Amino acid sequence: MLEITDTQILMYLDGVADPESQELIEKDLGYQARAQALRNWQNRFSAQLFRATCPDPLTLGEYHLDVLARPEQKTVQEHLAECPHCSHELDEMTTFLQLWWAERIVARLVSGGGAKNQPGWVPSYGLRGAPEGPYVYEAGDVQIAIDVQDDNEHPARQAIIGLISGAPAQDFEVTLWLKGVQIATAQVDDLNYFKIADLARGEYELLIRGPKVEIQVQRFIIS
Repeated sequence: MLEITDTQILMYLDGVADPESQELIEKDLGYQARAQALRNWQNRFSAQLFRATCPDPLTLGEYHLDVLARPEQKTVQEHLAECPHCSHELDEMTTFLQLWWAERIVARLVSGGGAKNQPGWVPSYGLRGAPEGPYVYEAGDVQIAIDVQDDNEHPARQAIIGLISGAPAQDFEVTLWLKGVQIATAQVDDLNYFKIADLARGEYELLIRGPKVEIQVQRFIIS
């Protein structure tokens, strides 16, 4: 009877064993157990070699910050052009660093929604709308005016119209949150306006994200 070696079993696992060896391995439980053990060894060995030539996360971070020496910077750049794993890792790192470096500002209500009863209230501009005018918030040099209107396309529902001033608002993304859950997003148009429709009554929160800044509009009430 033909004695099957580990080399033949490895060839069987790779799908290149001769027909006689393949038949013997598949009929013998001992060879099957040995094949499974060799497969496990192959997997562990492959895991150790996987991305063995990839730069470590620290090097990728230094590449992103452009602090590597020129030859190493070029080596990493060439590697990124060929390695989708490192490219994806760098994208995730870049997104994380952008969020981490972002300054979070809690906007202060300065007009509308009973602001006169709040400490530190100061008069501010208004827009056409309800008699009390819109909610107006300040966050550093940025002002956010939010007006609540009936939603003509959704009976018994409301829509909010927002205007951002004091910053290049086209770079901002607006998200609306209810009880800690994101329920809507909106883009700011060329005139610095955004709109979110089909809203029920409730207490909401707006998060306005832009380059290097994140503005939080807390406790925005639609009644």
